[in-house]
Amino acid sequence: FAINEGKDGVKQVHAFGLNNWGQLGIGTRENVSTPTEIVEFRDKDIKLICGGSHHSIALTADGEVYSWGKNEEGQLGIGDTYSEYQRKRQEEIFKLDEEERKVNEELNNLIKQAKDKGDLAEVRKLNASQKKSKKKFSVMKDKDGDLEDILFVSTPKKVEGLFDIFDISSGTTFNYAIGKRQGPAKLPASQDDKMAVDDSKQKQEVAVDADKEEASMNVDANNTSEPNVEPKKSDESMRDAKLSQDDHKELHKDDNKQPDIKQANEQNAKPTTDAASKEETKQHPTTVAVTKTASDTDERVPRVYSWGIGNSYVLGTKDEDTRYTPFEVDPEMYKNLVVTGIS
Repeated sequence: FAINEGKDGVKQVHAFGLNNWGQLGIGTRENVSTPTEIVEFRDKDIKLICGGSHHSIALTADGEVYSWGKNEEGQLGIGDTYSEYQRKRQEEIFKLDEEERKVNEELNNLIKQAKDKGDLAEVRKLNASQKKSKKKFSVMKDKDGDLEDILFVSTPKKVEGLFDIFDISSGTTFNYAIGKRQGPAKLPASQDDKMAVDDSKQKQEVAVDADKEEASMNVDANNTSEPNVEPKKSDESMRDAKLSQDDHKELHKDDNKQPDIKQANEQNAKPTTDAASKEETKQHPTTVAVTKTASDTDERVPRVYSWGIGNSYVLGTKDEDTRYTPFEVDPEMYKNLVVTGIS
């Protein structure tokens, strides 16, 4: 298969190779050695194509899945078309067997009568008729007729029951598809009120509250400072006035140096008492998020579907039954896992 984007921006899908069961999707069962367009996909934005032994599946950008090729084991996901055909075919063969038995019984009686009369020419004629009858019924019983849409499908058919699919994979006679969940399960209101739905939002709120509290403490500290009064001249300032200019420069040579930030912070840090620590813990308690299993509530956990022959548990189920339509794999099989792809 090849996906080609045309000059007009429309994607085209081409196929080539073995096509004995219509697995190329081009509408015939003839093998082709050159790329041939799958006409049904002209208006579809095909994202991915996978192939099994004699069937193929495709995924569109809209999350739809299409299938074509052989369907004797339900690998197309469009239903048990072949089993129903086989049931009807067995009924037809049973009727043909009954009709052939009656014809042979009648011919055998005629042959016996001809032999009793000694009419050898009639015996030879009846024997020839019996051979023709046997060949005729054999052909009728072996003829399957047109098995299009029964045993195989030569053009893509949409697989129903799949939505928002983002990945597909094919085995010999089975398939997998992964679809997005519609959203997390809604918890009861009583539990919803207790559940932390966004841990990052809670952390931001805690940080904002802490900043407000710190700002409040700084305001309180400023309010407790001494009222503005005219400062008295210290002995040091009076002494500076008497110093010579050179002595004054020497005395204040370190005034323009950058302060030690770390040391200043340590000096200005507010001492934390046990009581203050307990009060802060009371205002900002630890938040515990209450969650259910990821398979029930986490919308990142997708739905995994499988269909086709179930031998050797290849469908991810607890049995080996064949699934003729997509079947959701039990989420408990991969709970707490975020499945991003399958192969």
